[in-house]
Amino acid sequence: RFVEEEGVMSFLVLATDFTTAIVVIVAILVAIFVSMIIAWKAFYKKAKADESFVRTGMGGAKVFADAGGFIIPLVHEHKWISLETMRLEVERKSKDALITKDKFRVDVRCEFYIRVPARSDQILTAARSLGEKSLSPESVKELVEAKLVGALRSVAATKRMIDLHEDRDGFADEVQKALMNDLI
Repeated sequence: RFVEEEGVMSFLVLATDFTTAIVVIVAILVAIFVSMIIAWKAFYKKAKADESFVRTGMGGAKVFADAGGFIIPLVHEHKWISLETMRLEVERKSKDALITKDKFRVDVRCEFYIRVPARSDQILTAARSLGEKSLSPESVKELVEAKLVGALRSVAATKRMIDLHEDRDGFADEVQKALMNDLI
């Protein structure tokens, strides 16, 4: 009888050790799972429909548009690029007015609509040239206003004042052609 009781006691000790081991293993698995979720939230970035980002660092430059990727702080850097259409207004009047071919000053107020096409090569070019400044129209205008004004001046200098007035669409088309290479 003593032997039977001793066997029951051994079984209870083994069962308690087994339960403790299971609890420890489950706790470790839960800790690993929670750590993975925290790491995922901390390092995974997803681009919205109207933006993208370029990740640089280990593995080279990679563009993420309508996708997501991991950004590990010590290994990667990233730049957000807006894909929204931005309206930039340029006004030239008084002493800053445009001068036409026939030497008249013309007051002009123009609206330019620009955007970065959702193509990897264009997004990468925008990241290199604009960087973080591509997120707001004010900062983009600050960067490209001189080019916009230069295109307006160069096209206006080839036109007479009456031509600018009568053929506004032609003037706009020529300004757009002049800007194509500068803004790409």
